[in-house]
Amino acid sequence: MNLRIAKEGVQKYVEFIRRALSEKCAADFKRELGTAFGKRTDQGPTPFAEALTSVFVSIADIVQEHQQSVEQEFGPENFVVVVRGLLDEADIQGMRVIDKFVKDHAKVFAQHSSCDMRTVGAVLEETALITQRTQQFHAYIHGVAQSVVDMIEDKSSFIKSLPPGSKEDGLPDITQLLHRVQELVSSYVLVEQAFLLQSVEKAITETDSLDPRDPDQLTTTLVDDAFFILRESMMRSITTCDVNAVCAVVNNVNGVVSGEFRQALLSNLAESRRIYSNWVTHPKNLAAPAKGEHPLASLFLDQEGRLRSPLTSALSWPHSLNNLHQSLDNLDRLKESIEEAFEEYFPSDGPDKDKRVMFQHCVAAFAAAKGDLESLHANQCKEGLNMLKIHLRPMLDPLNTLDYNISEAQYADCQVNDPFAKAFNSQAEVIHQHAKAVLNPASAEEIMQQMAEQTCRRIEKAALSKRFSLFGALQFESDVRAICSFFTNVSEQALRHKFARLFEMSSLLNLEGVDELREMSSEIRTWRLAPDEIRKLLHSRSDFDASE
Repeated sequence: MNLRIAKEGVQKYVEFIRRALSEKCAADFKRELGTAFGKRTDQGPTPFAEALTSVFVSIADIVQEHQQSVEQEFGPENFVVVVRGLLDEADIQGMRVIDKFVKDHAKVFAQHSSCDMRTVGAVLEETALITQRTQQFHAYIHGVAQSVVDMIEDKSSFIKSLPPGSKEDGLPDITQLLHRVQELVSSYVLVEQAFLLQSVEKAITETDSLDPRDPDQLTTTLVDDAFFILRESMMRSITTCDVNAVCAVVNNVNGVVSGEFRQALLSNLAESRRIYSNWVTHPKNLAAPAKGEHPLASLFLDQEGRLRSPLTSALSWPHSLNNLHQSLDNLDRLKESIEEAFEEYFPSDGPDKDKRVMFQHCVAAFAAAKGDLESLHANQCKEGLNMLKIHLRPMLDPLNTLDYNISEAQYADCQVNDPFAKAFNSQAEVIHQHAKAVLNPASAEEIMQQMAEQTCRRIEKAALSKRFSLFGALQFESDVRAICSFFTNVSEQALRHKFARLFEMSSLLNLEGVDELREMSSEIRTWRLAPDEIRKLLHSRSDFDASE
């Protein structure tokens, strides 16, 4: 066929199908969006996204229906011309939809304070869907064009004949519609950030509550609500199929976790500590509650004995600490869920495979936020122990006056009338039961671990200031073993290593002579005790000859 005639024929064909497409789109718009391209009372939740989708589906139908006949009549290189014409019409029809969408929701995109949050959320959902459908359409149409170009024998001549700004598949690198959608995405990211901050602020200041009737509910609504909002924000961004939008929103979410949300946790911990630290000083408040009663029931009452209202995490330190720990678990689940969703929308063999590293870098930043919250949790557990230690301190006071320079008869009496370890363990168990009742297992465990560590240091300090007889050394060993046994039984994690220095002290104090010391030194390669501490302990044995 003459090239000029073929070109004219293709041009007329393109004009024909574009005119038909335009008429169909007008009818579809009327059906989807209402008369005169206005609103319709029975619209679905995403009418603009559906109207835009109808444009893309119509083009896909045209391709399927006409591709073979055009390629046979005019050659594959001319079908690329047809596709370019369809893309031009997609620009016109798609821009009509998006411009109307932005105009109808101008207040939302201007981040007007009077906008209802449900309306903003719906607009964000539809924006994400519009972006997704546009990205998917462009991936599809470029795939069609590339498959056609692959059939062209003289590719170099074909590429030379392409208009400026074309890719090797014969289509423009970026269309007007795609450029408009990228502008829409920029607006979307800003609105999404404002919506995220507003929603989290509401979860923090307006809707946070705890159930005073349910002792098994250790957290308040704050954590679940906040992380639901964070997850929804990132999931919505992933559905845009725009990596830049995803990375921007992930960074915004990480900023909220490290900023506003962390500050809310801190503020609640500080405020509730003031109330709890006073309440927990009363021994009756540590007693086990009656069956079915909340162990913090009296904490929830005001000075007149009425239930505080509203009852939030700012009024309960245990709930605030549980919220903090739950946030650590939620961060892990949040990271896992968005990584799975990202894999679905951005596969490793997809068109954005080279940009996946951007997302991975953004998600990796959550590790720093988690590390910060973990450090905060450990410090708050120390604060908790400091509040609870008021009940343990009297049980440690006997160490100040306890005499280990005792006779065999005194040792026998100590075995019957324990002057220290039994009372200490009994009170430590009261604290342990309270912690178990009001805190999550990990926080209760952390407090008991820190209690064991501080108890060991306190006993070590006392031991280095005392005199010991052989029977006193035996009593000291008995005390250390009893206390170690208690902490080992109540702890899920290993903590015997915390008692290692005390066991070394006990072994040294129970030596019967220099020969045993030499034998012991040959068996222990690395001492946890310093040389001066070893000498001090050996000199503390009242029945040892210092000259030896």
